[in-house]
Amino acid sequence: MARDGFHTFFMRALASALFAGALCFLLPVHAYGQTTKQLDSASRKALDASLSEYFAAIEGESIPEKIGECDFILESAPEGSVRDYVASRIYSHFVQSNYMGDESVAVHVVEQWIGKGRASFPDKQEEFLARIYAQANSPTLIGKKAPSIILQDTLGEEVDILNSQGSPYAGNSERYRVLFFYRTDCSTCQAEARIFARNLPSWEYPLDFLAINLGDDAGEWKEFRGEYFSYEVPENIRIIHCWDPYGESGMKDKYGILQTPSMFLLDKDGTVMGRRLDPPSLFAILRQYTSSPRVSYGSEDSMKYYEAIFSSLPDLSADDVMTVAGRIERNSIGADKVKTSEDTLLFKQMTGDLLYFLSSRRESPLKEALGPFTDRFILSRGDVWNTSEDSLSVVSMANMQRDLVGRCAVGNRAPSIKVKGKLVRPSGAKEGTYDLSHPWKKCSKKTRTFIMIYSPGCSNCQEQLSLIPKVLHSQGKNTALLLVNLDETLSNDEKTGRELLSAFDLTALPYITLIDNKGTVLDRYCSFEGYISE
Repeated sequence: MARDGFHTFFMRALASALFAGALCFLLPVHAYGQTTKQLDSASRKALDASLSEYFAAIEGESIPEKIGECDFILESAPEGSVRDYVASRIYSHFVQSNYMGDESVAVHVVEQWIGKGRASFPDKQEEFLARIYAQANSPTLIGKKAPSIILQDTLGEEVDILNSQGSPYAGNSERYRVLFFYRTDCSTCQAEARIFARNLPSWEYPLDFLAINLGDDAGEWKEFRGEYFSYEVPENIRIIHCWDPYGESGMKDKYGILQTPSMFLLDKDGTVMGRRLDPPSLFAILRQYTSSPRVSYGSEDSMKYYEAIFSSLPDLSADDVMTVAGRIERNSIGADKVKTSEDTLLFKQMTGDLLYFLSSRRESPLKEALGPFTDRFILSRGDVWNTSEDSLSVVSMANMQRDLVGRCAVGNRAPSIKVKGKLVRPSGAKEGTYDLSHPWKKCSKKTRTFIMIYSPGCSNCQEQLSLIPKVLHSQGKNTALLLVNLDETLSNDEKTGRELLSAFDLTALPYITLIDNKGTVLDRYCSFEGYISE
């Protein structure tokens, strides 16, 4: 299952309560891909079910994360019919998705997998149409710089939709731009124009609204403007009427306009931030970006900042994390009530970054801090984390982390799950079926067992496996190690694999926990280096 850095995926995920389910569904798909070379109807049905559940589980994630996870699935599938079928399913799902931006995943599959010969669709007609779709949509995907087109206004003056320097429509860094492509005889275009008539006059933020006529009849265009755009707007709004009657701009090809109306939203730098919009979704996005400052978390700089702080502390403990978080709270909003919006924003930024930092780390003290940290500074501070964006980016993430670190915590008894593994002792190793809560049939009060759940393809796992002889030598005859291959378990016994995923926090492998002779957890998120004496 595991990939190096899978914890990064978890860290960056815009949290969803289905994340644990997504992990469960992903792993069987990966294991399935390793063992299945051809697809019969039963195999296809099983694969369809796992993929459908996985797609549902990652709905709330960012587009780059979705692309990365779909690449992982395709890379895991063997070349041939399995990979081709998976590629087709991924493309179909994201083309048909109702989530804005998901078409980027479909285009990515066509460009990077079909276009480069790494896969092909079983249905060649579907593949042909997919290539056309990707070609039409690729230039205007969300996050890309919008294609530049030169149009004409009602007086024949040039209008550069991205940078009209020197013209009456010169763009500047303070204005969003709406591109509304329409036809005068389109009934849906007329209906949407009436909606704009009700909303634009009361819009409070700077906006350039470019109403772009795709027709070539000047009389019909003038009549349309008079009927649907004959109203006054405040000074912060500019309605710019333009067209290209001779087809010189290539706008239909550059913006992939196959039908009208077609509407795009560009940010202040001309980057596409919304496409194929309708009026309600347009204004919802604009309100989101203009009503309050947006906060993003987990930047590279913030990760380096917290790493420098905690790496400088000797004998790092969970208490150190609470101390740092407490100082952030006291110096921004105070412990009792919120002060100013600026203080709130500072607290959110630094605390949210700390949450993402802790979520990305493997060290036991940092992992153990997640429970009290999320309880104290996020889940109990509803007065601060009170917007829908907070809920998506931070609160849901905190709830997930709280659930994960609550599994098999120190002081609790290890779950009684019977799993195939290898019990390694100083006297030798033996493969068999073992109960995780009591791997040794006969043991003394001094007996301790490390349970290591790992993936053979994980470099961190291989590094820890190489240290086993030193651990046994340092810890003595009363210590054993139970090694559980998660990939093998999921391939051969999916039920037991799911039990492991539900019982332990397996977002990063290897997962190593230490239990005593009664199965009580003494330590977890271990690294063998800490148990090797000089």
